[in-house]
Amino acid sequence: MHIGIRHIPGGYLIAALLLFRVAFLMLGDAFINGDGIIYVNASQQIAETGKLPPARFQSLGFAVEILPVILVLDEAGFAQHYPTTRVTTNGVAATTFHAINLAMDLVIVLVLLHEAARLLTGRIPSWAVASAFVFLALQPFTTSQSNFIYPDHACMFFSFLGGYCVYLGISGRGHGGWIAAGSLLLGLAGLARFDMIPVCAAMLLAAYAVLIWQVAQGFRLHAVALSSVLFAAPLFGMCIFQYASTGEIGYLRTATTQNANTLRGGYLAWLRTWLVLAQDHSILAASETAADWPGFSIDTYPTRAFTNSSERAAIAATLDDWKLHGYSPEIDAQFLGFADSNRTTRPVETYLLVPLMRVQEYWLNIEGSRAINESLHGMFPANAIAWLRRLTVALAALGFGVSWIGQWKIAPDDASSYGLARFLSLMVLLRTGELIVLGMALAGGLMESRYVTVAMPAMLLLAIVGWKQLCEMLDQHRSVRLAKAS
Repeated sequence: MHIGIRHIPGGYLIAALLLFRVAFLMLGDAFINGDGIIYVNASQQIAETGKLPPARFQSLGFAVEILPVILVLDEAGFAQHYPTTRVTTNGVAATTFHAINLAMDLVIVLVLLHEAARLLTGRIPSWAVASAFVFLALQPFTTSQSNFIYPDHACMFFSFLGGYCVYLGISGRGHGGWIAAGSLLLGLAGLARFDMIPVCAAMLLAAYAVLIWQVAQGFRLHAVALSSVLFAAPLFGMCIFQYASTGEIGYLRTATTQNANTLRGGYLAWLRTWLVLAQDHSILAASETAADWPGFSIDTYPTRAFTNSSERAAIAATLDDWKLHGYSPEIDAQFLGFADSNRTTRPVETYLLVPLMRVQEYWLNIEGSRAINESLHGMFPANAIAWLRRLTVALAALGFGVSWIGQWKIAPDDASSYGLARFLSLMVLLRTGELIVLGMALAGGLMESRYVTVAMPAMLLLAIVGWKQLCEMLDQHRSVRLAKAS
């Protein structure tokens, strides 16, 4: 397998654009904030004591993954852990992880460019090929979390490269060792984000199905066994580490103060029965104890949150009671009653329309402009990213149809990039479906648009497939028109 820049048309120009990409994004601020503080502090504790902290709602697997970097940095001996209420900007750790994230992003982009070079052949205009390469070299969507120490970026890297390596192994483009390497990477993706374990496991099972389908060529049982062990190794290793450190079986505990669904389950259940948009999420989903929290005011909630004026008045009274006396079991029961009422009186909206509209919010948001705005100090028009994202998703939808319908004769183990796009499209489908379920059942998936970042490279590859199909359709239309004119 060759992914060198010289194998890509206009390679030197693309190389210059990639260098510009990395240099430009490094100009932006790097942060240790939010959940990033939890992961860094946990990793520091491991470095100091050799043991994991007690299990919590967020998986600490990412803290284990960043441990080698923490050990190398040893920033001032880490005499003091980062305060959980303060944002740390551009420190040694934050800047180092920013650079590491951009390096991982560079690998992803090189793989995408390599596959685009395989796809964009035939009767594709040179301007269309150049446009696709420039887009991949400059697109912001895979860098949206690059300046944060969050698990999403690492999970995106491990899951995309893992799926890619597994495909190389089952398609014949690489030897059997690729399946083993890919399985380990998928296991590391699950270690970074616990909720990605089912998605990565399903990807691996799909690969096993292909291996079974290849039984006429010799079913590779040893490949299945080895890859299963490598996939499970990081996850079981984490369980063993947690048990050795704290005596706990497993490394997640849902009944903690970090789990808003445990503390305010009724309120969040009500929120999940109507569409909470991205701009609403940061205000409503994480309730504050401060008396001036906007969520205490009924005017903060949009009209779509209420069935009628009487329900609005009842919810306003509940919010007032919450503000005066704190969140109590009685208030939780009242919110659960509002949620149950919505499920009964508006079942189609609650169980069908809201999840579908929420998926729109996951994919058609401005995620990606954040890193650019940090480099330009907030001067970049976010709407430009929003329109670019919509165009990308539209092309990816076309590419999905081509991969699964237009190229249906391609065997599951075909070594073409169409086969790769079809295989990696499972990441998009599985992650989207999982977030629908999480959004309805758990607070974790309510409206965190960054959660789809892990599937963004697969979406970009599908977009390239869609771009090729669009160019071929335009060329065919032009040929027909010229034939009629002659």
